[in-house]
Amino acid sequence: MKKWKSNLTKAAVSLCLLAAAPNLAQAGSCDPCDPCANPCDMCCFGGFDIGADFLWWKPCVDSLDWVAERSSSTSGGTTTVAVDYKNVCPKWEPGFRVWIGKDDLICDCDFSFYASYTWINTKENETATATDSNTLVSTLLHSGFSTSDSFTSGSTAWDTTYQTFDVLMAHKCCCGDCFEFVPFFGVEGLFINQSFNTTLHNSAETIVGTTHFDSDYSGVGLKAGTGYEWQVTDCIRLFSKASGSIVVGDQDGKGTYTYTASSTTTEVVYADSDCCEIVPGYHVAAGFVYDTCMCGMDMSFHIGYEFLKWYNVTNPRVFVGDNTTSEVALSTSPTTTTFGWHGLMVGMDLSF
Repeated sequence: MKKWKSNLTKAAVSLCLLAAAPNLAQAGSCDPCDPCANPCDMCCFGGFDIGADFLWWKPCVDSLDWVAERSSSTSGGTTTVAVDYKNVCPKWEPGFRVWIGKDDLICDCDFSFYASYTWINTKENETATATDSNTLVSTLLHSGFSTSDSFTSGSTAWDTTYQTFDVLMAHKCCCGDCFEFVPFFGVEGLFINQSFNTTLHNSAETIVGTTHFDSDYSGVGLKAGTGYEWQVTDCIRLFSKASGSIVVGDQDGKGTYTYTASSTTTEVVYADSDCCEIVPGYHVAAGFVYDTCMCGMDMSFHIGYEFLKWYNVTNPRVFVGDNTTSEVALSTSPTTTTFGWHGLMVGMDLSF
């Protein structure tokens, strides 16, 4: 709770600082870059943009293997062991993004203020069953457990909630009648909550191994980038955008590993807490905009594709010790995963 309050305080301070600056200029009626400008629209004292996107994204995450099927064969005095990894394969998921922008407070200032919030959740369940005389081997269960080669079936559940917000200031740079660049900078907040659980057992369910991993990351940092627009026709625009971010925040992780055999259970529980974890990332997008008006308000519809990726995101530790005493803490790094999304956005915005 203290870490959430700390990050929300940072965000609020950043919002206040940027709100005090000159506000965001949109492609509005008084915009000299807009060939479709409406001279009767009194925009010179500033207005608002509000909008929303429907997102249809697919997550792309490293290190989501959870079990491997082991098989062996002998031929001509040579024994061959084959390992076939099973991975969680996330599916396409719906999400949303909402935003608000503020026009110029002074005519011809060409600065703009913009804030947005994005939310999407992904859940995936997988099962695995060993074929023939093969067995299953966990990639996450603590290697210090005295496990026998007897797992034959298992299941996993992966659940992740992804949230971001940004508060940006931009400046429009006209490049002729039909082109413009819009560089921007500001702050971005990132929140990633993950849960990754697995259960493996033998055919009689007398031997059971489980893993349970939870992590929460929250951080705030800097974001900078640029947008580009090309006025294709009077009311159709092509847009593209690219940005980079560096976020600094806190992460908490917890893992529980259990192994049960002959009615005896061994459990290993670990906790991670990092007060300063740097997560860099980038975001690119491109698409088309259709401009129109209705009931005296400017309106636009857009569709496009976007791709984003974050580095150094928390992932489950993989323990490599041979026992649960002196080598119980030997493990891989907890921050090696890359976490990304790609997919479609469809939305609209209103100017008033």
